[in-house]
Amino acid sequence: MVTFEFIKQNLEKAEREYEGAKEVLNKFTEGWEGQRLKELLLGDIDRHREEFNYLTKKEEGLKGKMDSWEYELKEWNKKSREFNEEKEEEKFGDNKKQTSMREDYTILKKAFKKELSKPGEDYVDAFLNHLDGCAKVWRPNKFYSPYTSLVQASGTGKSRLLRELATEKDVLVIYICLRKSGWHGYPNRSTIADYLTKEAHDETYYMGFLSALFRVCKEFLEQLKIQYSGKICGHMFDILISDSNDTELFGLQQSFWGTVMGKMESKDNLKVGKIEDEYIKLIPILDKMKNSSSLKMLLAFDEAGTLIDHNNSDGKDNFYHMRKALQHIPHESKVTGHHFLALFTDTLSRVSNFSPAKYNDPSYRVFLQGQQLYKPFYHLDTFDCQMPQPENTKITITSAIQQMRNMGRPLWANVEEVYVVEFAIAKLLCDHDEAAKIHENKDIEPIKLTIEQSLAILGARVYLEISRVSQQASKLVSHHMRILRHVDDKRESLITTYPSEPILAEAASHVMSHPRILKQILDGVIYSVKNHIIVNAGEQGELVGRILCLMAFDKVIQSKSGLHYIWNKHSQSITVEEFLNAFIGEGNYEKINSVLNETFN
Repeated sequence: MVTFEFIKQNLEKAEREYEGAKEVLNKFTEGWEGQRLKELLLGDIDRHREEFNYLTKKEEGLKGKMDSWEYELKEWNKKSREFNEEKEEEKFGDNKKQTSMREDYTILKKAFKKELSKPGEDYVDAFLNHLDGCAKVWRPNKFYSPYTSLVQASGTGKSRLLRELATEKDVLVIYICLRKSGWHGYPNRSTIADYLTKEAHDETYYMGFLSALFRVCKEFLEQLKIQYSGKICGHMFDILISDSNDTELFGLQQSFWGTVMGKMESKDNLKVGKIEDEYIKLIPILDKMKNSSSLKMLLAFDEAGTLIDHNNSDGKDNFYHMRKALQHIPHESKVTGHHFLALFTDTLSRVSNFSPAKYNDPSYRVFLQGQQLYKPFYHLDTFDCQMPQPENTKITITSAIQQMRNMGRPLWANVEEVYVVEFAIAKLLCDHDEAAKIHENKDIEPIKLTIEQSLAILGARVYLEISRVSQQASKLVSHHMRILRHVDDKRESLITTYPSEPILAEAASHVMSHPRILKQILDGVIYSVKNHIIVNAGEQGELVGRILCLMAFDKVIQSKSGLHYIWNKHSQSITVEEFLNAFIGEGNYEKINSVLNETFN
């Protein structure tokens, strides 16, 4: 998506490439009237079609200019895409094995609707039971607000789990992606996101949003049931995650959110009891869903960290005011068997924000009154779900290496072999640009690693126990792929780990093999041990011994010239003799081998 900031930053470059580019920009900046219209034009025009139509009716004098602005913005977008594609071609040439980061979105979108394998316990059932249990006990005098959080590391299937809830369990999931504008990922940032996060809002504003949402849901679903014969909840979810390439579905999404945005401004939505009234009117529609649980509707805010980015004049962020608005949701005595719940998801939900420790909560006083927060859900049992069952697969060293992408989190199986390591490096470092440099083995100064990046790289290869109460435990989950295993009842302590995951280990090995990075990693380890971030270094130098063994293994791999162009070269097998020669020196190995032969022969 082309933003105003992007245009400004690249104006001089674009002028050299495209004659008249500055003239196009000037037409925009000189012609805009009204701050709201200006904000809308910063985004992709197709995403805001409904808002444009609404504005032309509300602001006199805009309608005549709309067509020319739309044409010019489309032309600018077209030129920008051409410019970026030319630059990518210059960078990668004819090497088709290099996949641009622009294709991340295509990879993730393709994977999103694949059939979901479920190892062990059906975690979709577990998730629904958790949500249902939360919704059933919602009482204003017992819980602060009817919401919970879904928290786990990247690539574990949080957003996909929401789709399963809609398609398989027939729960009405109103999905809203609040990912920051311009950030990569799938599903896309929702059309309504700017209305909810771009500025600081208060409780009244979000009350208007909820009232409008329930009212529009009733009207929209009534129409869908007439037009669509399949499962309405699954179809509705697919509408809400659609993008401009899904022409029909995306048109419905724009119509839905456009209507919600239009009704949000109605003062009638701000009346006391309006939220309750509109939800009760929606119940007859929810009754027709093939859903046996009492949870009928879930309002899911994905990538919800953006709600804490803006503070109101009272010093409270948008999340605080959103959950205050949610307090007006009717409880069991008024909607028996037709429960509603809100859900906030993020890579850690920044647990300190969405499910905060009591002493960190801006509403700490509620705990003195006996009110509670629901526990977050983090039991996503998706590891190895893409791996064929053992009885159908003969396991050998060769087949195990071939199956690497099917091991670990399901994300890897949907990424091409030639690209998966760079993709994993980017995820591990939380930095796409540096991942590309490292993967291409460019002899340039890499980034200065943070403590978290150092721990992530080493932790993917060697077991590191990270202090449960350290900031690093939270950051490693939220930004560096570490898995959350447990959150204590007070939400003050996190148990985290890197399970055995071949692709992530391969990516970490590539990073460690870069000549200018290993020292930074070791410095980060020393700092972490001294400051009690790593708590299992061992009294006899066990951690040092493990690192030395890794370095010996890497030395053997790097000495094998035939492996340089193999994508999973660090996962190849080596002999014990090769390892010992690298570990203690070839001459020393021969001496030890001689002594051992004399002793045991």
